[in-house]
Amino acid sequence: EYNGGIDKNDASDALVGGTQEDLPFVLKHSAICTNTEWVACPTCTSEDWRFDPTRWAKGVLEGSEDGEETILVIRNLCEGTQYENAFTNYATLLFALIWISLVSLYLRARGVRFDEDKITTSDYSVHVKNPPPDAYDPDEWRDFFSQFTTDGDQVTCVTVTLNNEELLRNTFYYRNFRGQLLRKIPADTDVDDEAATRAAIAKYTEENGSSYYIQSGCIGWVLRTLVVPPLNIF
Repeated sequence: EYNGGIDKNDASDALVGGTQEDLPFVLKHSAICTNTEWVACPTCTSEDWRFDPTRWAKGVLEGSEDGEETILVIRNLCEGTQYENAFTNYATLLFALIWISLVSLYLRARGVRFDEDKITTSDYSVHVKNPPPDAYDPDEWRDFFSQFTTDGDQVTCVTVTLNNEELLRNTFYYRNFRGQLLRKIPADTDVDDEAATRAAIAKYTEENGSSYYIQSGCIGWVLRTLVVPPLNIF
């Protein structure tokens, strides 16, 4: 019985002294060991090498005096990781860490210098986030900041931003709804006259059907937002 297709007379030559050139392309230049030799292993069985039967065979070991057939297995001759290799790897890693640290410090210094060379409004502006509720006069703020200027400096610009987001949103809605209303009622209707406006709306609804206005639901929102506005052009 011979496993792995290894002849008993050629067992000493098979898979011994291999090189990287004998390996598949995906394994070339990897850490796989190709320096091997056949050695006698009388106590080994085929069951011990069932996961790699090509490394087990029966044959005559080269140089055997009695020429008797024995069990042969392949032994790796590679020494594995050596002290020199470990030192080289750690030295490379240390060099890379030092280099990355130096580059990081250099880039940080360059960033500070770049920021100093590029002046923006935030470099000479003052932002007051908690002003008094009634402090919305720019001239009053100019007089307040002017008392801190020196050497002929002056307050260049004062901007007061009101916290009126809700008012602006409602104003937008008002203008949008007003525009839609003007496109649907007669042009001579005075929209400032509430009674006349309500009468025009009631007349328009009666003529066109109240089902035109879809008031609720996801589909209704999509139709009112995407479908109805383009149709109003015609």
